Amino acid sequence: MKYSCILTYLDTEHMDEVSDIIESPPERDKYDMLKNEIIRRLSISQAQKIQRLLKKENMGDRTPSQFLQHIRTLAGKAVSDEFLRTIAAYDPRLHNSDERAPGRASRDCRTHLRERAATRRTNTRRSKISS
Repeated sequence: MKYSCILTYLDTEHMDEVSDIIESPPERDKYDMLKNEIIRRLSISQAQKIQRLLKKENMGDRTPSQFLQHIRTLAGKAVSDEFLRTIAAYDPRLHNSDERAPGRASRDCRTHLRERAATRRTNTRRSKISS
């Protein structure tokens, strides 16, 4: 009953996504199989969510530390300090392009981010003074 009902309400786009199951449904647990596959195939992974977040979010007037804290707030508990260290090391928005990406995995993340922010502020002041 549930299986037939869900097929009635499924739009074309979602139906195409699970057409293999609809065309050859399992003998048992049709509804559960269809439901689980719709969720699995249409859900984006946590990594994809974070990637979208990083591409969409703009640093604006924030310092690198403020920006990373903003990302942490938006992403929630899914973002570890290790992930933040990786962002701080490789995201071009957070450091000068002539700097090398540091391999400071053992350092405390907040200390690392504060140092990055201080370096960026110092470099920004120098460029304003020389202009």
